[in-house]
Amino acid sequence: MATHIRCLQFPILLLDLAGNIIQSNREASELSGLSSTEMCGRPTGELAW
Repeated sequence: MATHIRCLQFPILLLDLAGNIIQSNREASELSGLSSTEMCGRPTGELAW
């Protein structure tokens, strides 16, 4: 599944039940200005879209 998410050409965030980011793809990184590693563990509300 992780490979499929990375291949998609639109932003994808996978969240845990608390709303924290557990995985993202390159397009989400480009949109947010953060790397996947920097986004991991953050609540989605912290991202400046």
